[in-house]
Amino acid sequence: MDESGPNMGPNGSNNGDLNSFEIVNKADVEEINEDLGEEEWVDILGSGHIKKKILKKGEPDTRPQRGDLCVVSGFGKLEDDTIVETFDNLEVCVGDLELVHGMDYVLPLTEAGEECQVEITARFGYGDKGDPTKNIPPNAKLYYSLTLHSVLPDFDLAELSVEKRLDFGVKRKTRGNWFYSRGDISFAVQCYRRSLEFLDSANMNTNDASQELLDSLIKERVHCSNNLAQAQMKLGSLEPALISLNNVLSLDPNNIKAMQRKAKVLSERNEVDEAIGILKQAQRLLDTLETDTDDATVLSKLSGDKKLVQSELKALYAKLKSNTAAEKEIYKKMFSKPLTGGPDDQEPDKKSGPAGSFNKLLLMLGITAVALLTAGGFWLRLYHPDLFSEYLWNVD
Repeated sequence: MDESGPNMGPNGSNNGDLNSFEIVNKADVEEINEDLGEEEWVDILGSGHIKKKILKKGEPDTRPQRGDLCVVSGFGKLEDDTIVETFDNLEVCVGDLELVHGMDYVLPLTEAGEECQVEITARFGYGDKGDPTKNIPPNAKLYYSLTLHSVLPDFDLAELSVEKRLDFGVKRKTRGNWFYSRGDISFAVQCYRRSLEFLDSANMNTNDASQELLDSLIKERVHCSNNLAQAQMKLGSLEPALISLNNVLSLDPNNIKAMQRKAKVLSERNEVDEAIGILKQAQRLLDTLETDTDDATVLSKLSGDKKLVQSELKALYAKLKSNTAAEKEIYKKMFSKPLTGGPDDQEPDKKSGPAGSFNKLLLMLGITAVALLTAGGFWLRLYHPDLFSEYLWNVD
């Protein structure tokens, strides 16, 4: 298999960060421009996976950079000329994976007003899964007709209205969900992160926004951050996942799903006591919510959540018990180890005199003190795990 180009993920997908796309670099674009001629097929990556042919030249010096907003129209078809997707005056940001990710290589080489044909293999298209919703079979090569109508350079988020940012953010979150459902987790993470850039209220002019719109913005940030955390957990990125979950809980402290996921992350990090504390907090919250509603649907959901939390708590207590038993065995071996070693140690006075005996005495006293402190902490953790868990939770 040809392995040129970016690193590939599962399903034949490119899971590299689009920030590192070599083709988007200015120097590489200028080098390719020298070979880009009208009515000639250009192999963009040199591997045959993405090819482009100009049908109508556009305006010089109008090629978009990563992050620029483009308006495009076109359609994609299979080898048998079956049209499987169309887009008309669609707004896309270069590098945001809003079209097949092969297009994020093509757009930086396309001028405003240009019309072209593009061929993209499955590796940079829909992979070995295809897309049944569009009747795209697995491993399908796609043939596109593309028109780049306009480019909005120097795209500034701060200049967008709250409504526009919400719209852009939701679209990228939805795209992330699509990648997640396909198992393209790295692409999902990228889409969620980009979505949060639009949904973040920092540097946002909210003066003319209604409270309903602002509430929707916060709601979508919570959903997207939760989705991002789940995707990061799938990748084993526990520290970033913990940051994402803390962001959720800072906006919605009573988010049960975020609590459960945070407990799972902490358990994976072997921070079992803190994980137990979080789930006990979730359990208390669910009890409160249950007493405050008579809605049968809500009660049914709360009942399911309570059972799940109880099951997770049971597993955590079992893990804590296992960890405690292992620690107990270590302490047992440490305390049962004789302080004296060989014949030389049995007669210290003959070897080192009074000074040696005094040093040995100090050493034994030090070991005894450490052992007493360790045993005290171990006793507290063994017989009062709830107190220990609450202590860690309150400190945090």
